Amino acid sequence: VQVMTLSSQIEEEIIQSLIQTEQGIQLAMDAQRMQKIVLQIADMIEEHPEIASQPILLTSPTVRRHVFRIT
Repeated sequence: VQVMTLSSQIEEEIIQSLIQTEQGIQLAMDAQRMQKIVLQIADMIEEHPEIASQPILLTSPTVRRHVFRIT
């Protein structure tokens, strides 16, 4: 199974953008930055047609839910 991973720098950036609220942990990242991350993921998928049919993105458990929401 071929997979993609986020760079450690992006994961750390996401972790640094997490804040605790009454509703739980929320991602408080600039919308433009989130969009740029999504576009980078999309570009990676386009560059690798072998994963395009069912792309799998591995992330750390800490950021997984937040990456799922923005993608």
